[in-house]
Amino acid sequence: MMVERNTISNTASKDVLPLLMDTNTAPMEAVRSLGLEQVSDAQAIEGFAQEVIAENVAQVEQFRSGKEAVLGFLVGQLMKKSKGKANPKLAGDTLRKLLKT
Repeated sequence: MMVERNTISNTASKDVLPLLMDTNTAPMEAVRSLGLEQVSDAQAIEGFAQEVIAENVAQVEQFRSGKEAVLGFLVGQLMKKSKGKANPKLAGDTLRKLLKT
């Protein structure tokens, strides 16, 4: 349910499950205690995206020249900046939008 609501990623859910099975911790408490709550705040993600675009000029130019695969690299850089907490779909959509302008 938390994955469907974008509270945590699919990958993070695999880290939470053992904690839930081993303790009486509530699911949201477990997510917070492990620091796995996903960032879906559009403004925060846009801030990360702008930093990634500014720091990766060569890759941005490659993307704008039609090399779509570079978007994966840029999303990876955004995920690094967010310490893996950004919503990956929103990160990709935000980068794509900013790179098209």
